[in-house]
Amino acid sequence: MKSAILRQLTAFILLTLLVPWLPCVIIPAAAQDSALRVWTSASGQQIQAAYQSYDGRFVILRLPDGRTLGIPPAKLSADDRQYLSTILPSSAGTAAATPAANPYTRPSAIPPRTGGFGSQQPSPGAAVPFPPATGPLSTLTPGQAVTVELPLGESDIRDLEKDGDPATGVRAAYYIPSGFDPAKPYAILLVSQTQNASSCDHLNSYLAAFPSAPGWIGIAADGDQGPRHDRHLYRWRTARAALQALYDAIPAARRWPIVAGGYSGGAKRSAYIAALLADEGYPLAGLLLGGCNEDRTSDAKQLYSPPSSAFKVPCFFMTAESDDLVPEAKARRVADSLKLNGFKPIKTATYPGDHMTIDKPTIADGLNWLKTVMRPVSKPAP
Repeated sequence: MKSAILRQLTAFILLTLLVPWLPCVIIPAAAQDSALRVWTSASGQQIQAAYQSYDGRFVILRLPDGRTLGIPPAKLSADDRQYLSTILPSSAGTAAATPAANPYTRPSAIPPRTGGFGSQQPSPGAAVPFPPATGPLSTLTPGQAVTVELPLGESDIRDLEKDGDPATGVRAAYYIPSGFDPAKPYAILLVSQTQNASSCDHLNSYLAAFPSAPGWIGIAADGDQGPRHDRHLYRWRTARAALQALYDAIPAARRWPIVAGGYSGGAKRSAYIAALLADEGYPLAGLLLGGCNEDRTSDAKQLYSPPSSAFKVPCFFMTAESDDLVPEAKARRVADSLKLNGFKPIKTATYPGDHMTIDKPTIADGLNWLKTVMRPVSKPAP
């Protein structure tokens, strides 16, 4: 029985992934019961499940073995969407019955810029004060890393609670370079960690490199509660809140390219953050990876289905010469796998030390190299 359910579920998820911009997720079961019925995906695959709830984005279906499947209404058949409209309140039913638009085709009010990273011209209009006079980023100081507290949206709070990694706010760290001018173009290094470590604390490992790599802003974020399971969506939702706070303070920052970066387990996590950035329309421009013994981008593609061109961006991959966890042969395999997954160009670098060594000059070299090869941003962040 369980094996048959698993085969059904696997087939259903794989076929619903044919619509790449709307992810489906598995979430913990709740107590609400409903009658079993046959549900049909937009691609024709069927599965038996009971309706459990609708959170405004996902229809939660309970499988016969007790597990639950969260799926956007747009991935269900027209008949199923019509059924939802009969059992949900009027406004929610109308929303669930209406297929979602492709977020990658929404028009942009900001014209695309031309040329390379350094060729962006300031938009005409009033100068943007920095730091802002009010708001959570009013304490930011150029030349320093500053940690601020940010709110989480209600939907993110609900989703994180369902996902088993509750948080009600965000602790975000920002490094702003000396002489910062919000009218000039910058790039963002979004740093991630894993295994219950702090992304904000990990940003400190990069601070000594930033002065030798002008034009970069560093960002990291943690939830206000330590993660129970440390899932990718927990790291992403907190990072997204930090990005949105920057965009609220500096609207032009929506056009600044984003590089996902991390070391060791944080490098692996960065593959998933990169996929989520691209999936939600943020301007992913590259990866900066260190001490990484496994390429997770294939898994990230399967989980989050970013656009096919998402990983056709540059990657800087650095390892220590005496790293027992990432010996030379393994480092070559990781670089080869990154290349197969679409990253180009790829630049590798080694430096003296072991797995515990994070080399600031090599990080600066990587940031400077990425700035020269990143493509211009054609669409601003949402």
